[in-house]
Amino acid sequence: MPFSPADRDILLAVKGVDATVIRQIESVGIAHLVTLAAQESGHLSIEIARRNGLCSRCAGIRPDAAVRDAIAAARAALTAR
Repeated sequence: MPFSPADRDILLAVKGVDATVIRQIESVGIAHLVTLAAQESGHLSIEIARRNGLCSRCAGIRPDAAVRDAIAAARAALTAR
């Protein structure tokens, strides 16, 4: 199940978070801001890398920053609600 259009818009507004990053987050079963907000970026980046056949060491560069920023946006959006 993908993020809702409203949640997707929140994430896409974050610099560095694009449709690929969102698909990668969804690939590990996360499709709600509440679930995303509860994650720790390092662990989530490693899980995304593992599930998508990416180098887990490489996940510490751009994907980790994008995942970290997506998590921060999810937390901010939930706080604003």
